[in-house]
Amino acid sequence: MGKKQKWPGICPIHIIMTFILSAIILLALIMIMGPSEKHTTTEKSIEVGGNLMNFRITTGNETTILFESGQGADSTQWTLIQDRLANTTNYTMISYDRAGFGKSGMATGEYSIRQEIVMLESGLRQLGVKGEVVYVAHSYGGFLAQAYAADNPAKVKALVLADPNTVCFNEEGGFSTLWKAPPYPNASAANQRVLLAYPQTVREMNAMPPYPKNIPIIVISSGEPPVGDMTNLWRDCHQKIIEGNPQGEFWLAVENTHNIPGENPALVVAAIKKAASGR
Repeated sequence: MGKKQKWPGICPIHIIMTFILSAIILLALIMIMGPSEKHTTTEKSIEVGGNLMNFRITTGNETTILFESGQGADSTQWTLIQDRLANTTNYTMISYDRAGFGKSGMATGEYSIRQEIVMLESGLRQLGVKGEVVYVAHSYGGFLAQAYAADNPAKVKALVLADPNTVCFNEEGGFSTLWKAPPYPNASAANQRVLLAYPQTVREMNAMPPYPKNIPIIVISSGEPPVGDMTNLWRDCHQKIIEGNPQGEFWLAVENTHNIPGENPALVVAAIKKAASGR
């Protein structure tokens, strides 16, 4: 009979403990690095009311994040944030170009913020978006977020507002700071439509319901807003958005100007993750 081979210095309990420790380290690395699944981002043009609208869609299997750009901007404003979230989460994400901006065709007739919402709703339906969204908006996009929430209260899970324009600021004396009478020689045709209609837009927004009080809202206010000596009013109006909302939060981006998404994408990403988690 052959002799049993002995392996000196190796204890079975040590092997088991080493295996368990390795498994714990691997699990910790996976949690730190986030999902390893590769997400694809594609662009899709959808016909809405005879006009083509461009959507940029990142596929996922969790919360849907909807991005709304500031005035004069398009979906590329959110590219860095959308791509960063795609690498660390399983969110479905949608950014888009409003009529006349980016790759979307120019709408006909006078500008109407109501029409903007109708076009967005149509586009989302065609994309198959049925559940709640976390609506992320910058600047003028705050008006659109408020209007969408007013028309679709059951479809908004949370709001993240980066230095949003507000009815409060316009009504309390800030209107002339944000709007000048025409002409607008350096503005694009799409921008001119929005600027010419701005007084009517403010009136329409003033007649709409305020932001909801029963969902999480994170307002990120810039440390250096584009309103000259009316900074206190700008900031006070941001804080009024969350008054009476137990899930509302006010974040001050002390070192940032109005372009918070471009200057501090990490802060916006953190706000989106918190709003999406509901914690």
